Amino acid sequence: MFKYFNYTGWENRPSIEEMTKNISLSLINTHFTIGTVKPLVPNIKEVAGMHLKPALKLLKGLQELMDNLTDGVVYISFGSVITPTQLLKYQLKVFMRQLGQIKQNVLWEWESNDLPKLPSNVIVNKSFPQKDILGHLNCVLFTPHSDSILNTEEAIYYGVPMLTISVFEDQQYNSIMMESKGATLRIKYADLTEHLFRNSLHKILNNASFKENAIKLSKLFHDQPMKPLDLAVYWVEYVISHNGAHHLKTAGNQLNWFQFMLIDVIFEFIIFILIFIFILYYILEKMYKTFMESDESDTDTDNNKKKE
Repeated sequence: MFKYFNYTGWENRPSIEEMTKNISLSLINTHFTIGTVKPLVPNIKEVAGMHLKPALKLLKGLQELMDNLTDGVVYISFGSVITPTQLLKYQLKVFMRQLGQIKQNVLWEWESNDLPKLPSNVIVNKSFPQKDILGHLNCVLFTPHSDSILNTEEAIYYGVPMLTISVFEDQQYNSIMMESKGATLRIKYADLTEHLFRNSLHKILNNASFKENAIKLSKLFHDQPMKPLDLAVYWVEYVISHNGAHHLKTAGNQLNWFQFMLIDVIFEFIIFILIFIFILYYILEKMYKTFMESDESDTDTDNNKKKE
């Protein structure tokens, strides 16, 4: 920040820590249909799907192809983390063998001119209009190399089930969430085998429940009082019109880590427990001594009577 934001008067700028305590509005890329349900303070707004809109008509050749593929289309996009040419040879053979055995056609985004021998039902291209393909009625399965949050939102928005191959932690979390909702099957990249890929592929294509669950999630995702982009615009304008909307901020922003983690409360609770134990010990010790003294007194009295 010191290096790149050197404007007039920057020397008087608050520290990063102070500025993070003065955030008026946070727009977060989440929604309860694609994550967990959680309480949020008033200045945090969920706006997942701001970039999404109804699918557009595809280019003529691709539109005709999609319209005529009555068995459906499997769309594969491996993105940039692991490109198709970075797959190991045996992994590539696994994909080609198993994709060649399904009745659906496959559209595969392939970034290189170096192509392997393709099954007759696999069509590759360097770039496909992903959102418009997912929005076509004949798209029956989306297979990304990972279940990134944007892939998840797009699949749910258009009601398409996924067979994900997750690589990193956030991808695994997203795929686990979608799998728990019955709209996804996931494979960890490190666990990828032909047997696992074949079983997962046929299971999701032949079990209608995955498509049904994806459509249910899509309906929930769409059923909002405002479109995510409109919601974001409204709250940005709200904050501007109310001079920062400081009344939306939570007092928790002003707590230090010691207070935020309730260390002071826990410490007080421990002190209370220790005091209680000490008092209880003191009382029990007094009672024990009193009891022992009384018992000794009774014993002495009995002995004196016997002597008499």
